[in-house]
Amino acid sequence: LEEPPAHVILLLTATERTQLLPTIVSRCQVIEMQPIAPTVIEQALGQHWQVGPKQAQLLARLAGGRLGWAVTQLHNAKFDAERQEQLEALWRLAAANRIQRLAFSEQTAAKGSQPQLFNMLELWTTWWRDVLLAQANCIDACSNIDLREEIARQAAHLSQETVQKYIQTLKRIEGYLHHTTNTRMALDVLLLQLPRIV
Repeated sequence: LEEPPAHVILLLTATERTQLLPTIVSRCQVIEMQPIAPTVIEQALGQHWQVGPKQAQLLARLAGGRLGWAVTQLHNAKFDAERQEQLEALWRLAAANRIQRLAFSEQTAAKGSQPQLFNMLELWTTWWRDVLLAQANCIDACSNIDLREEIARQAAHLSQETVQKYIQTLKRIEGYLHHTTNTRMALDVLLLQLPRIV
């Protein structure tokens, strides 16, 4: 970064500028990358991949501005089943006792599949964001548009503060998991702090 040869172009990507040292940022030309609007993704899926309107709308919302992600899930035969399984696990755990939550943590950590774990955490974060949006009377902005009734039901049972705190916990634990090998302990904390919904 100090003095690269004239023919060299270095591309440095980060989800947050704050993750980089200020001395590195000062030597860079910052280009802000914005997510693609859901309507653009929805149209692209319909026009270029012949996806039906309902599925295109759902994938576009879940994609979070990433067309590539939506296309990947379109070709993933297990996507719908895995998504349903992960959401049902979340709902079961919200009603579960501590022993059941810790058992799930142990089973998940034992699988050792980091990509699958991060996919689950991303889905759970999206779910709780949707619950928060429903509490703010913005349910039409939700990502999980096919599950609006369940989102509204859960939103009615919790305070906004509780949901906000849990979203922060999810993001913090996800960050720890990127930098630590103790998956079990991180999941224990995450699941013990999961809001209870009966």
